[in-house]
Amino acid sequence: MLQGPTALAIRRRCALLGVSRSGCYAWCGRPTSPRAAENAQLVRVMREIHATVDRTYGSRGCRPNWPSGAGSAVGIGRRG
Repeated sequence: MLQGPTALAIRRRCALLGVSRSGCYAWCGRPTSPRAAENAQLVRVMREIHATVDRTYGSRGCRPNWPSGAGSAVGIGRRG
């Protein structure tokens, strides 16, 4: 588990957020949700595309470069 200076940070964070430490540790031990895993994959693909277009385009400029085999059709308004 978390010890040392990190443990103090956890105590302070939990107090600031108004959550129990036991709940925090339970949350830390949970596996990644399917939605969070998909979002992480989408972010990786978006960063690759953004790098290939010389970081000059936003979402609308990158969308035409979206790979067809990326496994998901994503709209511009997608939120995490």
